[in-house]
Amino acid sequence: MLMTTAAICLAMNVYFESRGESYDGQMAVAEVTMNRVTSSKYPNDVCSVVKQRKQFSWYKPGKNEYNIKDEKAWEQAMEIANLALDGLVPKTGAMFFHAYWVNPRWAHSPKLEKVQTIGVHTFYKYKD
Repeated sequence: MLMTTAAICLAMNVYFESRGESYDGQMAVAEVTMNRVTSSKYPNDVCSVVKQRKQFSWYKPGKNEYNIKDEKAWEQAMEIANLALDGLVPKTGAMFFHAYWVNPRWAHSPKLEKVQTIGVHTFYKYKD
């Protein structure tokens, strides 16, 4: 399995944001990350998108250690990351997501529309 820096950053995002979700839910998180990479509104590489300030709940600037405790979930996150880097994720256009227990202000923007809910996460894209 490919272990590039981009794959590791993306796998960490999938793992820490959605390891308890279904395969489809994890793929959707990977899609959001990759959609941001290709958007002019975000940095143009995976690690910079993942590490962008206040974008993903698990990432804390300056924290050097993140513990991977579930090896099977990590392997699946790496598989999904590699598929996403190869362009093999669903194409919903989702750019944002949140868990049901948070109610972010941005989710009520008239510029966004709900794409889908998978597990505990709801996904949004910009309106056409």
